[in-house]
Amino acid sequence: MDLDFNLLAEDFNSQLVTDILTKYLTIDDQFNKYFTWFWLGSYEKGSPKIKVEINKWDYPDKYINKDFYGLTIPIMAPESMFAHKLCAITDRKKLQNRDLLDAHFMFTKQFDINEEIIKIRTGKTLKEYFVDLIEFIENNVNSNTILDGLGELISDQQKDRVKATLKRDLLFDLKSYVG
Repeated sequence: MDLDFNLLAEDFNSQLVTDILTKYLTIDDQFNKYFTWFWLGSYEKGSPKIKVEINKWDYPDKYINKDFYGLTIPIMAPESMFAHKLCAITDRKKLQNRDLLDAHFMFTKQFDINEEIIKIRTGKTLKEYFVDLIEFIENNVNSNTILDGLGELISDQQKDRVKATLKRDLLFDLKSYVG
């Protein structure tokens, strides 16, 4: 539903991407944002929207090669993914609960964090950012609305658990790291 890519090549043809996407999606919207190229579409009428973004920023991300059906593809290393996900919690125009769920998942999988990305994106050390992030979550995350945007991503059984524990568990993760 949300496909994010980083531009690694020096030359880029957004029309080529549009041509590829229109083979599989009905494109409802597309534009060249300041930091990304963006497309929104769906497979068929009534199906969930698919968002595709290609990031223009050049962060010190690390990549690892993964094999997908015989094709080797560079994907972002977990420590870079985690750093960006943590920053996304506070720097989006509107809080996205999926960022909270993803961050908690990454904590439970014990992903490392690329601290250089945190520093570049926030101007703070990891611990300084976590102190601010704890305060942000305490003040802006409501357990009664934490399922907004997550409904189609998790099962009914998971919904009850997420509503009851996600905020508390994520705060525990962050506070444990800060010490």
